[in-house]
Amino acid sequence: MIEGLLLLFAAIVALPVISLVVTLVQRGRQAEWVRRTEALERRVERLAARLELEPLSPETPAETTSAPSPTKPPARPSIPPAPPVARSSTSRGSSLEQQLGTRVAVWLGAVALALAGAFLVKYSIDQGLIGPATRVTLGLLFGSALLGGAEWLRTRSANVAQGLAASGIAVLYAALLAGTRLYGLFPDLVGALGMAVTTAIAVVLSARHGPIVAILGLLGGFLTPIWIGSATPRPWLLLVYLLGLQTALSVVGRRRGWNGVAVMAQAAALGWSVLWMIDRNGIGGGTLVVGLFLLASVATATWSLARVPGLAGTGVGVILMGVLVGLGDFGWIEWTYFAILGAGCFALASRERRYESLPWLAAMVGAVTLFAWGTGLLATDHGRFWLMSFGMLVLYVGGAYLMLWRSRRADRWAVLSGASGIVYLLVAYTALHDAGLPIPWALQAVLLSGVFATMSVPVHRARPRLSSGDAALTALVIAATALLTLSVPMEFERQWIGVLWSLEIPALVWLAGRLRLRSLVPVACAVGGLVATRLVLNPAVLAYPISSTVALNWTLPGYGVPAAMFVTAAWLLRRANRVVTAGFAEAGAAILGLAFLTLNVRLFFNPGRLDAPALAFAEVGTYTIVWGLYAILLLSLRRRLDRPLLGQLAVACSGLALAQGVLCQGLTCNPLFTTFDVGNTPIFNSLLLVYGAPAAIALWAAAAYRRTGHPVVARIAGVAALVFAFLTLSLEVRQAFHGGLLNQPVTTNAEMYAYSLVWIVFATGLLVAGIVTRGAVLRYGSAAVMLLAIGKVFLVDLAHLEDLYRVFSLFGLGVSLMLLAYLYQRFVFGAPAAKCPEEKLRSTNPRTGPAVDPQRGMEAHSRDPASSR
Repeated sequence: MIEGLLLLFAAIVALPVISLVVTLVQRGRQAEWVRRTEALERRVERLAARLELEPLSPETPAETTSAPSPTKPPARPSIPPAPPVARSSTSRGSSLEQQLGTRVAVWLGAVALALAGAFLVKYSIDQGLIGPATRVTLGLLFGSALLGGAEWLRTRSANVAQGLAASGIAVLYAALLAGTRLYGLFPDLVGALGMAVTTAIAVVLSARHGPIVAILGLLGGFLTPIWIGSATPRPWLLLVYLLGLQTALSVVGRRRGWNGVAVMAQAAALGWSVLWMIDRNGIGGGTLVVGLFLLASVATATWSLARVPGLAGTGVGVILMGVLVGLGDFGWIEWTYFAILGAGCFALASRERRYESLPWLAAMVGAVTLFAWGTGLLATDHGRFWLMSFGMLVLYVGGAYLMLWRSRRADRWAVLSGASGIVYLLVAYTALHDAGLPIPWALQAVLLSGVFATMSVPVHRARPRLSSGDAALTALVIAATALLTLSVPMEFERQWIGVLWSLEIPALVWLAGRLRLRSLVPVACAVGGLVATRLVLNPAVLAYPISSTVALNWTLPGYGVPAAMFVTAAWLLRRANRVVTAGFAEAGAAILGLAFLTLNVRLFFNPGRLDAPALAFAEVGTYTIVWGLYAILLLSLRRRLDRPLLGQLAVACSGLALAQGVLCQGLTCNPLFTTFDVGNTPIFNSLLLVYGAPAAIALWAAAAYRRTGHPVVARIAGVAALVFAFLTLSLEVRQAFHGGLLNQPVTTNAEMYAYSLVWIVFATGLLVAGIVTRGAVLRYGSAAVMLLAIGKVFLVDLAHLEDLYRVFSLFGLGVSLMLLAYLYQRFVFGAPAAKCPEEKLRSTNPRTGPAVDPQRGMEAHSRDPASSR
């Protein structure tokens, strides 16, 4: 125990060495001021030399001076050089020798004196020379003697006096601590009072000797309650003591410019707040005392600290107050403290701009604290929770709105006001949505939206004189709109949420034009994106309750009304000359139309069940048909209304149909690989719908894209039409031999021959169509199908067909190839391979015009007299 006390005593005594660093910093500042003074003196010397003025000599009377001749300019008086300015010896700064001889020596000597006293006490204890009472008395006398020596040397050697004062404070703390806790000579209250007096002496002496004495008093003063302790907690006495200590240190730090002392005092006070929260029962007083101490500590620090430390200290105080509310079981007193601190943040922000971030922090901490309370809320606390939420909402919505009129940035406070209203309402709704409150939540949201709408009227009128008035008005309007948006899911069934949200889109666009707030248009776009996402990309739509009647069900208003709102918004935007945004609104309406058609296809094959797991074979093809036809419709609207974005959307829709055809009809749902039943009727079965109709639509789309100037897409659509037609013919042949199930393993010779025959006829037909329409895609498709037929005949038919099937296959292939060659030679390549000389002369020359027949030309030449000449 004795060794621990001596080590603590030595640590406290060694703290004066810290002042060496402080002194060196002050010495550097002093050298900087000396340098500036020398520079100023040199400038004065140069200025005096430029003036070139000589004062009258006291030996020369003024009346004896003769006037200068009018014809001769007066002689220029000579100016003696200015006397050198005496420079202080401190102008050269403190040398290392001076530092070692003054500062370092003084503090090492102070530490040595303190350690000497400590070891003297240890020696006396080891030898049994003196008793505990004498030891403590000698310690107190030794510390007092050091303080007296410091006062005596203050005017003679400030450095030595500062070291003695710091050592004396450390010795007094050690003596009082030993007498109270080690030997029990003093009661706890007497020991604490003695340390408090020592702390007060240290604070007073710090104003005379320097900041290191204040730092020692700070450390000793804030550690005194921990060192001494008490069997009986006295929280109010402790509160008064700690506040008095912090206030005294803050006053000294503010008056002497020691910001570090004030920062350390604030940090120690906040540390005591944390300790008090952790050990509320041991220290006593509960949250009532802790909250009051925290409020007073934050106020003291805000008054005494500079910009950054003051802001940080107050912010930490706000966070700790939120923690205190949770530790106090979210009682009325704790929430009252928090509200007072929040109001104080607004007051600070109104006085100085550096504190404008504090209300934001307080609002955020309050919302987090309320949310934490709501996660484990008891039924008995529902009313109190709602009142606390409403109180916080009023505080931050109203406080921010009042700050709006006094700030240079009104938009910041408008955003805080709107965000606070939305967040606190959502926090309350999250905890109490099933509590059965007398006022419906949707009505509360609508009423709050009306409050923000009312608040925006004065802002609209004062926009010209408000800083960032447009942005502030936009923030309030957005808050009102967002609350209306939130009121919908609070009260209505989920399938109507997107419908009601869509009503805001044209309203916001209209307000943007009416109030001349261009920033509301992006808000309308955001609401539109929210509506489209909920209605198009939300899987929960499939679980909505819906009737089995196609088209005449919920999807008609569910998608028709939002689409109409998008069209209305697009019309308003085009009137305001916002063409690009209007195009996006029209695209949103088109996307909703596509979703409406898709859902109704689903209902047609699965009445009343959008989420039915079954997928019919005809349903797969119907999606491709509907999407392809919708793409053609969009392409027609793009051409007639001049809407480029609709053309791009048509391309996307065609891509969707093509992907559906390749992945589903071609692979996953192909009846060759699955058990889908295509029907037993030849030709007029499901294959005609699933493959034949998409082929015709793709051909139609190719022609439409060619007319609107999309050659690449037209070619892709043409190729898709050929592929679907080829699949249709091939699968129809399969169905003719196997009935409804095409995944049979048996293939007869007649079926193999039928494939060859159909492919050859199809290739010939494609070539004829290509010649007639001059379509390269048809001719290339014909060549591809013919090559496929040739490969099948030579690689498959010759190996597997027998008897007349093999003969007919080869005969048909040969005749077809000869016919194709003739058609290419006659109609594709056009003219014979060679021309006679007479035909060449009759042909048209592009440079000289039509040529003359040679025979007729010679006869005409012989009959023409002019030609002979």
